[in-house]
Amino acid sequence: MGTDMEFEVENETLLICSASLPRQGWDEKFNSLAAGGDVTFLDSVLDGQSSWDEGE
Repeated sequence: MGTDMEFEVENETLLICSASLPRQGWDEKFNSLAAGGDVTFLDSVLDGQSSWDEGE
């Protein structure tokens, strides 16, 4: 969790949650990487894959 937290009370229970959403901003980052040509697919260079991995 980050430093910004949200606190809620629900059914007499205190809920403590991260104030930001998981993966917030990832779409923008991926788009900027793709626009700059900085895209490498790591799964295409994996060695030692089984026949199941290669089929998937």
